[in-house]
Amino acid sequence: MLTTDAHNVVYSETGSAVLTAGSQAGQTYVVVGGGGLSSYADIDAAYLGGGTPRSMGSSIPVADFTLHSSNLTGNQVRSLIVANSVNGIRSYQRFQITFSPAT
Repeated sequence: MLTTDAHNVVYSETGSAVLTAGSQAGQTYVVVGGGGLSSYADIDAAYLGGGTPRSMGSSIPVADFTLHSSNLTGNQVRSLIVANSVNGIRSYQRFQITFSPAT
């Protein structure tokens, strides 16, 4: 849950995003700002440059989306990148999430 002030600036963020594993669960994830990651090379570069990967659980703390003090008026886009690594080879699933002000 995100709470904003009258100007749509986030001042409180609580809870978590809950994910359901499909046929192959990932082991780690990163959250990066923006979207537009359309190729494997783009996603791989964002994952490798997105900070320290976190262990994948069944939920992701909303704080990992780094929205505190963000203005939602123009929408804020984040990409959640879930990685699965087998024998040193990574595959990814990317979720592009847009956060907008309440209407």
